[in-house]
Amino acid sequence: MYVCICHAITDRDVEDAKEQGVSRMSEVFSHFGVEPSCGRCCGTIGKMIGSCSRSTDGKCQARGAALSMETMSDPASFADL
Repeated sequence: MYVCICHAITDRDVEDAKEQGVSRMSEVFSHFGVEPSCGRCCGTIGKMIGSCSRSTDGKCQARGAALSMETMSDPASFADL
């Protein structure tokens, strides 16, 4: 299944990257030699690599910082995730 349509990254790709030691969302993008684009995949990728968990209100938390629409619209903000 595609998890990032901007860069054609699949769930298997993310799992393979994880097996190779990738442990942060920004490392996933670096692993594939791409930069984050629209940000819609970040919650899914974050959950897959374990850097994203659910808070009590059900919102995705990436390493303690909530992903907001403002964050997702600025690809440079993904560097710390």
